[in-house]
Amino acid sequence: MSVRPDMPVIIDTGYSEKFSEQEAITLGVKSFMYKPVDIATLAATIREVLD
Repeated sequence: MSVRPDMPVIIDTGYSEKFSEQEAITLGVKSFMYKPVDIATLAATIREVLD
């Protein structure tokens, strides 16, 4: 994000003890999702982040 701060970042991950949703948001991540994600949720999240 230091190279392209205007580029929205979405993280889609499995369970992680090392990185939390709150940490991601604090770092500037626009959305944080846990797998599995269905296509409708993914599409809605992308649309929300781009708007």
